[in-house]
Amino acid sequence: MLDKKMVFLQILINNLILCSVYSLMSLGFSLYYYTTGVFNLAYATIFMISPYFLLLFFSIFSIPLYISIILSLILTILIALSIEYLIYLPLMRKKASLNISMISSIGVMIILVNLVILIFGNESKIIDTRISESNELGGLIFSDRQLIQLITSILIIIIYHIIIKYTQIGLRIRAINFDYYLSQIFGLNSFKYQIYVVIISSVLAFSASILIAIDVGMDPYVGMPVFLFAVVAMIIGGNG
Repeated sequence: MLDKKMVFLQILINNLILCSVYSLMSLGFSLYYYTTGVFNLAYATIFMISPYFLLLFFSIFSIPLYISIILSLILTILIALSIEYLIYLPLMRKKASLNISMISSIGVMIILVNLVILIFGNESKIIDTRISESNELGGLIFSDRQLIQLITSILIIIIYHIIIKYTQIGLRIRAINFDYYLSQIFGLNSFKYQIYVVIISSVLAFSASILIAIDVGMDPYVGMPVFLFAVVAMIIGGNG
C-alpha cells in the first residue's frame, strides 16, 4: 500500500521543481514589464520558439548539444531584439499608448506561432527520445532531467539577482524600472538599457523553455499556458 505522506511529498517536490523552471519565465516577464510598462504577449512566443531552434540544430542538423544550445540562444536573442527594434521601440518613441503596444504584441505572437506551425507542423516534438534515468533519495524519486531543471534554475536565478543587484547594468535597469522617463531626464539612456532588459529576459525565457522541452517536448501552443503561470507569479510576487 502506498504511503500517503510519501505520495504527497513526491507530488510536492515534482511541482516545486517545475515551479523553479516557471520562475525563470516569471522573472524575465516581470523585468520587462516593470521596466517598459508593456504587457508583452509576444514574450510567450519567445518561450515557444526557443526549443524549435534547438530541435533544428541538435536533432535535424546533428550539431553537438552544447553548441546547439549556444546557437539557439543567439537566435532567440536576435528574434527578441528584432521584435523590440521593429515594433516596441518605434512605438515608445512615438509615445503610443500601452494598449497599442499590447495589440502589436498579439500580432507578433500570431505571426510567429503560425510561422512555426508552417515550418515544423503543429504536432508535439521531442528533442531527446532517450528515457531519463531515475534516482532515489529518502524514498523520493527524481529523474536526471528533474535534477538538471532544479540545479540549473537555481543557478540562473542566483546569477540573475547578482546582475540586477550588484552590477552597474543592474543598477541602471532598476533606475529605469523605478521611473522610465525620469531616468531619461537625468541623462540615462533608457533605450540602451531597455535592450539589456530584452537580452536578459530572453535568456530567462530561453532557459525555462529548453529545460521544459528536454523533459516533455514542445508544441507551437505551449507558450501561452506557461506565460499565464508567469503572469500570475508576477502579480503575486510583485515588482522585485
